[in-house]
Amino acid sequence: MIGLMNVDAEHGPKSEIHPVYALAMHVENLPGDDAKDERWAIFVRNAGDEGFCSHLQHQLPLSDISILIPHANATGGRVIQPDFRSNQDGVTMTVPQFQNGGMLLTFHLGPPEKGGMIDGSVTVRWTERPGGTAVATQPFGIKRAMAATTVPQSESHVPADMLTKMTAQQQAALKQKLTKPAPVRNQFTVKQVPPTPVPQVARITPLPDVTTSNPKKTERDRKIIQSVCEVYDKNVPPALQGACAAAK
Repeated sequence: MIGLMNVDAEHGPKSEIHPVYALAMHVENLPGDDAKDERWAIFVRNAGDEGFCSHLQHQLPLSDISILIPHANATGGRVIQPDFRSNQDGVTMTVPQFQNGGMLLTFHLGPPEKGGMIDGSVTVRWTERPGGTAVATQPFGIKRAMAATTVPQSESHVPADMLTKMTAQQQAALKQKLTKPAPVRNQFTVKQVPPTPVPQVARITPLPDVTTSNPKKTERDRKIIQSVCEVYDKNVPPALQGACAAAK
């Protein structure tokens, strides 16, 4: 995982990695895959926001991002069934290479201000050292445990107690107003390009966090507050009246 480590003072304070720029997860194989194959789901970008935790856009000042998928006892490997797509045309990836005991995937996103993003999956078929000790790997599984007394936090600029003051009819109306459109799958196929020599540069200091304004998110947040105010109509709670006036 590659992400921005920070402290969320909006819903905490608590530590978090937000936004995530790159994530690789070992997931269950597809039907017909060899039992020794490994399928990985991968997400890569170099810019993102923090949801309701911030109004800023955070940029990772890199055009290329590499992910090394490791495998114990591997002497080689090849990629099969690659399926990566992007939200933009022209985003590419270097032909995967076996390096340093793993499969190296390098994605070419372009400048972070362009907002390039990649998601997809790949299956790696490994060649292992004869006589090496087999290492059992398990695909990633999601298990969420929550104590019965735990109250889920509201990921919203609107305090949860303000939402609970709504009638059932008002809550239904708000839910309808905030219904999100079906997500659009990234449509551009990520093409593979030949590897090119990349100079190794020693980095002494960490990469800076480049922040910029995010007009689209600001407008999206304004519409959320406006929808809440419209549902309350003339009975807006005093604590929300200032926000409702600003959202008009």
